[in-house]
Parts: sequence; C-alpha cells; structure tokens
Amino acid sequence: MSVTGTLYTDILTDQLGVPLWVSTSVFSTLLAATFGGWYLRERTLSIHSIVTTPREGFY
Repeated sequence: MSVTGTLYTDILTDQLGVPLWVSTSVFSTLLAATFGGWYLRERTLSIHSIVTTPREGFY
C-alpha cells in the first residue's frame, strides 16, 4: 500500500500539479472515513479479531 500511495501522490503532485497539502488532506480524510466505517460496523479496530469476511474486507 505504501508504494501505491506514494505513486498516486507523485502523479498528483508532479504531473497534475496538485499541492502536496491537498493530496495529504484528501488521503487522510479517506483513511479516517475507512477507519470510522470499520469501527461503526464492527465495533472494533483490533487486528487480532479479524475473523469475519467484512472485517477482512476492511483490513
């Protein structure tokens, strides 16, 4: 994931001229929304209790 994220950020910043603070803000918001949805649905963020298909999907 870190390689993919770096690639997307490099493309946005270097080729499309998107400021780094914008891409960082967008990706941070998306990550927070993912964790928020995961917690609201599963009531845990523990990696030790990934025993269902939905939890595996979030992970």
